[in-house]
Amino acid sequence: MELHEIVDEWLTACKSTTELALNGRGMDRAQVKELYNRANISMPLFHLFSTGFLEQIEKDLANVVNPATPALQRWSRARRGQAGRRNLRSVMKIYCPELLEEFDATVTGRGAWVRENRKLIKGSLKTGEVPPELTVILSESVQTVTNLEHLNAAIAALIRSKYPLGGAAAQD
Repeated sequence: MELHEIVDEWLTACKSTTELALNGRGMDRAQVKELYNRANISMPLFHLFSTGFLEQIEKDLANVVNPATPALQRWSRARRGQAGRRNLRSVMKIYCPELLEEFDATVTGRGAWVRENRKLIKGSLKTGEVPPELTVILSESVQTVTNLEHLNAAIAALIRSKYPLGGAAAQD
């Protein structure tokens, strides 16, 4: 469920980013600032002391899908290996490999889009000038948002089918 919540938070930020890129030039400074705070194009000011939104989301996803081995289990090589194999990535690889592939592709695709375009979008918001490649960038953004929506729905469907709350038991 934590994976679903992180993806859902990222999806909200992605939608804000797309809205910001589409409508940011027509808004006043307060509206742009409020929308920018929810968007996922924010960058770290000092790479040693802080992280941007994308970097934090990727770290959260990595901690959920492939968490670090507990400290007490790191001492023993056998236990370290066992703990390393008991993670969400391993379970997904066995039970829902298609979802794992979709997850990896979606996360990688959106991360690459943000890294490539956040400086351009931030610059266009500051200057108010529309770059000529903005339509291509926005169509790519819409595609990555659609991919995240599909991934979010697939994770939610898997959770509901395996762990029904208040309904009939899962049938398998």
